Amino acid sequence: MHPKRTNRLLALLFILYLAWLLRITVFRPGFSLAELGQHGVLSATPFREYYYWLRAGVYGTACYLFFGNIGVFLPFGAYLAWRRPNLRLWQVTLAGFGLSLAIEAGQFLFGTGVSDLADLILNTLGVFLGAALLRWSLGFWRRHVVS
Repeated sequence: MHPKRTNRLLALLFILYLAWLLRITVFRPGFSLAELGQHGVLSATPFREYYYWLRAGVYGTACYLFFGNIGVFLPFGAYLAWRRPNLRLWQVTLAGFGLSLAIEAGQFLFGTGVSDLADLILNTLGVFLGAALLRWSLGFWRRHVVS
């Protein structure tokens, strides 16, 4: 495939990914502008819910949310690291932190989820891992496959 088409296709997929991400996090069923700021829930103690789930033996939920919060942000980190190779890893991670913070704020404002500090931490970790894995794999490819 031609590089220009590849870039366009990846940009389109990234836009669809962002739309999906906002749909599953902020613009969920129950979203309403009429109730703006009325039902937000904030959990400022990181990983408290995980502790309760693990103590109660609800391992599936704890693992699903823990790894899901990381996994859902891997594409953001990978795409940004690929698209902006001049950005340092910490800059890509900071951009992901900003997106996650905006999502958590949106959940709080619209009352469509629990704004959780653990989510912010895990989402940011996902961005970091996505960018780091992409950079590592590109370096590996250049060193061992292309040369």
